[in-house]
Amino acid sequence: MTFIMGMQSGISQKVGDAPPSTNLDVARELAGELASQIGDLLVQQDSGSVLLSVYPKESAWYVEDAIRRGLAEHRLHVIALGQASYIAEFGLRAFRVEYSDIRRVGWFGSKIMNRRVTLQLTTRVVDTQSGAIIGPSELTGERVDTIAVSDLGMVENPNLPATRGRLPEEGLFANVVEPLIAVGAIAVAVFLLFHVRS
Repeated sequence: MTFIMGMQSGISQKVGDAPPSTNLDVARELAGELASQIGDLLVQQDSGSVLLSVYPKESAWYVEDAIRRGLAEHRLHVIALGQASYIAEFGLRAFRVEYSDIRRVGWFGSKIMNRRVTLQLTTRVVDTQSGAIIGPSELTGERVDTIAVSDLGMVENPNLPATRGRLPEEGLFANVVEPLIAVGAIAVAVFLLFHVRS
């Protein structure tokens, strides 16, 4: 059983606004929202304590706290050791960042691009009293927004390869036509300058 959550927002920033969320922050928000879906299922059964484990330890540590907060939103007591009403295991299956559609705002405005952050978690939640498995076995969250190309260094974390995406090709217009327009505009300006002076 798979639960898929998709979110889409518009342009994340305009000139002068606050900087966009980092890719890592978006992944943490998604993790918290996905865990909250599981928490909602658990409180429908019976609120209680949850013994939480997040795997793999070496790469999932950056979403573990967000998962813990997502469960705790539903008045569930989340613990790392001991007896609990539920045993919840979350596995970080995928964390991807993709950029697409580089374009300019206006003719010579700043460059913007679409950003898609996808987080996939596997889950196994067991009711310790009945032994029943609760909820979906896989959760997928996605957020799509638009960011400025100049903010790329700000939204990626150089120490976490998963937060980095590949910049797409800009296409014929950006590589050929835009430089030709700029050179043509400069040539016309120089011609007019000398023509008016003489």
